[in-house]
Amino acid sequence: MNQELEKLIEIAFADGELSEREKEIILRKAENLGEDIDEVELILEGKIQQLAKVVDANKEIQEFLSTALSPNELYREKFLNGLKESDEDIRTNNVKEVRTFDDFIS
Repeated sequence: MNQELEKLIEIAFADGELSEREKEIILRKAENLGEDIDEVELILEGKIQQLAKVVDANKEIQEFLSTALSPNELYREKFLNGLKESDEDIRTNNVKEVRTFDDFIS
């Protein structure tokens, strides 16, 4: 796929969502670049599904933390600093795909 189109897709998903307008712009750009529109739509749908999995995983982690830690532990300074670091990692896309628990703890 064209690098310019890949960058446009990356920018569109930067906020964690893909609006209809963003999708239209991407598809129009893909068409202008001679890309297969169906293939681009499949890629976009795949990214949407990946994002949904991340959101679901985040919910599961929140549920686990609420049962594993008391509210006092959740708000300790070290924990809050860890949350800030995680937020920064997500914001700067310093992340890796986690498929197993071993991936999570490494």
